[in-house]
Amino acid sequence: MPAWDIRSWTTMITSYSQNKQFREALDAFNEMKKSGTGSDQVTMATVLSACAHLGALDLGRGIQIYVMQKLI
Repeated sequence: MPAWDIRSWTTMITSYSQNKQFREALDAFNEMKKSGTGSDQVTMATVLSACAHLGALDLGRGIQIYVMQKLI
């Protein structure tokens, strides 16, 4: 795959989450942010769901702040 866009990243994150690999979903989201690729509502809903499944309240709050800052 030549370049990763928002669809590629969101597909990867969603696939991890659907297969109960929540930590990997969050790791992929962090890589997505590092790459400079933006996110959308689907990405953020999936990431928040992964946080909830992991019981990562502080991380979920951090994601909420990220969403509010980016106005997603």
